[in-house]
Amino acid sequence: MTEHTEIQETEMIAIELLDDDRPERFDGTPAEIVEAMNNTAFAPMPDATAYMERYAHYANLVEGHAVRTSTASLFLTDIIACGLARIAPRAS
Repeated sequence: MTEHTEIQETEMIAIELLDDDRPERFDGTPAEIVEAMNNTAFAPMPDATAYMERYAHYANLVEGHAVRTSTASLFLTDIIACGLARIAPRAS
């Protein structure tokens, strides 16, 4: 676990996914971010819930991380805590 931040459902945030050579940045509410993550995925799922479940499955299978999928905010909180994403630095 690298960072512990409890994200709220209505909070506007920016995150970067860290499982790539070039971090991908997403801005918005947790629900908007998860939707955008799904839309830019190599193989998008039919909806954000299915995307979170697939992402959580692979995070557990490959990395051994437990990722909650009941809400977008818990999902983002967990992938940040596991080191798969981070709160993005503010743009200057």
